[in-house]
Amino acid sequence: MSFPDFQNFKPYAEKWSVSQCVEHIVLTEKMMFEMNKAEMEIPENPERKEEVKFKGEELMEGIKDRSQKYKSSEELLGGGKYNKPEEALADFKEQRQLMLDYMQNKPLENFRNYISDSPFGPIDAYQSMLFLAGIR
Repeated sequence: MSFPDFQNFKPYAEKWSVSQCVEHIVLTEKMMFEMNKAEMEIPENPERKEEVKFKGEELMEGIKDRSQKYKSSEELLGGGKYNKPEEALADFKEQRQLMLDYMQNKPLENFRNYISDSPFGPIDAYQSMLFLAGIR
């Protein structure tokens, strides 16, 4: 008896396969991490701290809310790169380790002193990293 190729199986033509979903997560995390790092290379702007209205818990709740669907940009669409779960997991772990290494080498207060604008309103770099960790 042969089993279907689960990594590339799609329940419907317009849905993504497991491989495409994992690739999308890896690509999205990489892009957002690079954006977050770039934000922290400009001068700190702690004078904007008062503009930050969201708490980390509220941001995480917003990330978990899947009631509204968003269309992915073309460059973040998964093309089905992964044919083996081990390859996907290796890329995922490598990307996460880069993020962890970066964050562990900066004091927490540094993250709180970089304020940027997001679709949710002003957030600090700590919240940006929190958002990044919540991507799924």
